[in-house]
Amino acid sequence: LILKEGDGAKAVKGDLVKVNYRVELLDGTLCYSSDIKGAQAFVVEKDQVESGIHEGIKLLAQGAKAKFILPSHLAYGLTGDQEKIPPQSPVVYDIELIEIEKNEK
Repeated sequence: LILKEGDGAKAVKGDLVKVNYRVELLDGTLCYSSDIKGAQAFVVEKDQVESGIHEGIKLLAQGAKAKFILPSHLAYGLTGDQEKIPPQSPVVYDIELIEIEKNEK
């Protein structure tokens, strides 16, 4: 669900992106948040981030806000994260794409 459209080009494979986020279970239990851990930066389709986030982030332009509901196979999978997310749990991401650094290659 796109909550706010961003400006400019969308993120593509190889771009370095920086996001604010909240990760919750379907019952609303907060698992992780950039308010606590700080914004997260990663390279699209290259870094160790949930595959559903790689797919979803490519739909967004800088400044966009979205809500992604990820099934477990696109999130933390069969084992969860061994901390706050149980095995086979779908998760809800509230995400804001705050910065895109385009890959110049």
